[in-house]
Amino acid sequence: MATMLIAGESVHDFAQAWGVGDPAPGGLTGPTAGNYYAIGDLGSPPFEGPSMYSELEIVFPGLSGVGIKRMGWRGRLITCRLLFVDTTKALVETRKNALFALITPLASFSITVPGGTARPSCRLIAGGGNSGTWMQMGGRFVLAVDLEFKQMREV
Repeated sequence: MATMLIAGESVHDFAQAWGVGDPAPGGLTGPTAGNYYAIGDLGSPPFEGPSMYSELEIVFPGLSGVGIKRMGWRGRLITCRLLFVDTTKALVETRKNALFALITPLASFSITVPGGTARPSCRLIAGGGNSGTWMQMGGRFVLAVDLEFKQMREV
């Protein structure tokens, strides 16, 4: 699968984590340390929703039905489940914190979902990324975090 870009950082699909690198402690073959987006049983791949518009319902006395006045473009939601992988929980937290430190202080940044178009002016939605699930795979620690972004402007 293609690569996802978040604020210029490349994030590959989780399938690319297998079959490379050194075996995990104890000789188990596990995923290679890195940041990945989920696929398959671990979650849906990155997804961008449709454009959202603000709309005003218009009604007229004596007439049945409702008219709609479209007020303008109001954004687009982009969701993804990221998997942070490393040999210890502390190293996983370091990976997660490094990505969050990159995206949270920026006024906005660009996101490109795999095979998609670069979407400028994106922000992490408040509450997006505030919970995660820990797993172990082949002697590696994996933290799955659901992120939700909003494209604020089209340019």
